[in-house]
Amino acid sequence: MNLKELLGEELYNQVAAALKGKGPDGKDLEVAVINDGSYFPKAKFDAVNEENKALKEQLKQRDTDIAELKKLAGTNEELKNQLSELQKKYKTDTESLNQRLTQLQFDNALDVALMGAKAKNIKAVKALLDIEKIKLDNGQLLGLNEQLEAIKKDNDYLFDMQPPYKPVSGSEPKALTIEQQFEKALKGEI
Repeated sequence: MNLKELLGEELYNQVAAALKGKGPDGKDLEVAVINDGSYFPKAKFDAVNEENKALKEQLKQRDTDIAELKKLAGTNEELKNQLSELQKKYKTDTESLNQRLTQLQFDNALDVALMGAKAKNIKAVKALLDIEKIKLDNGQLLGLNEQLEAIKKDNDYLFDMQPPYKPVSGSEPKALTIEQQFEKALKGEI
């Protein structure tokens, strides 16, 4: 549908008279209504244009990266040196991490063993231990028991040495049967 059909003959002639002139190509201007999908909205044009610019920038960056890689490929010795340095760094980092992990396991095993020995103050007992002579082997601390016995002899106040409570023989309460417990419960004695 064109503008003439849309507006009618009379109104179209008025619009055409107002638009009289020639276009940039030297032809008379033609006024038409485009509603068939061939019209491209400006916002959509701008979006496609921006996308085109971004893609061109990406291609430019890739060309630059490829050029850099070609330069680096030419200096194979530099790449080998960088790789060697990284391997050394990762090896030392791994060794350091393993040492810290082993030390942490040792410290935790020692703390647990000292708690098991009923040490009142773990730091104080650790200060009296010769840590160099204690080794961790499969979760067991070798050389610890001997040192703990010597410390307990000289510094028994660092340990909770009280034996567990045991009633004097004969004063120990006898166990009640279920029937006896039930009877006492009914009487309100329990």
